[in-house]
Amino acid sequence: MFLKHFVSEESGHLVNISSGVGSRARPTVYAATQCAIEMLSDALAAEVDSTGVHVSCIQPGLVKTGLHSRWEIAPGGSTGVAEPLEPEDFARMVLFILEHPGAALEPSASDSKAE
Repeated sequence: MFLKHFVSEESGHLVNISSGVGSRARPTVYAATQCAIEMLSDALAAEVDSTGVHVSCIQPGLVKTGLHSRWEIAPGGSTGVAEPLEPEDFARMVLFILEHPGAALEPSASDSKAE
């Protein structure tokens, strides 16, 4: 519904939130849902390409949230993250994307997987 409104106004920016886990081949429902968000974002971006609407998908690494409040986060531990993001770091990412919609890099042909 909101995307239809953005298109009719010829402006707007949809920011979807995924996870770095969605880009990895892991046999979990969580990874599958994150990958689905990324693919949906790509499809929506292509669909509104000729309008003034932008679609972005953020794939942060580990962010310290209430979900992780009981986890001990050791630098370079099993997550492979030297220093998890603070929620404020993540908020700055979203703000940057909204203020600089053209700053996102388009995937290049070299980024495509060879079949």
